[in-house]
Amino acid sequence: MASICAPSDLPDYIARLGAYFPAARDSIAKFLGGIPTEVPERYASVHLLGLAGKLTKPALLIHGTADMRVPVEQTIKLAAALKEGGNEDVRLELMPGVGHFLEMGTLGYQFDKAMELTVSWLDGVIT
Repeated sequence: MASICAPSDLPDYIARLGAYFPAARDSIAKFLGGIPTEVPERYASVHLLGLAGKLTKPALLIHGTADMRVPVEQTIKLAAALKEGGNEDVRLELMPGVGHFLEMGTLGYQFDKAMELTVSWLDGVIT
């Protein structure tokens, strides 16, 4: 499993998102058929923290520390939950100063860095 800047606790993310980006919250809620209190079973089915004990394959988690869309804490919590759930092959890569879309201010997008991290991880997993 490889993940870049993904929300791992959707109910928490939705609650926070409503405060600063209600249109995004509404889009996610529409896609899932409602907010967490209205359709808790849907959110449970995609709640990575709740599923962490079942995710035992190698995992690479990449997140920019300047992500203004999904807080970096979401990925840090997921890494901890995966390890607590018994996954012994979790690699957490935090990209300092990088935002949600892998942008780094005027230095541009950091796609190459994310690709390097991913290819390096895949090389270790596949061999």
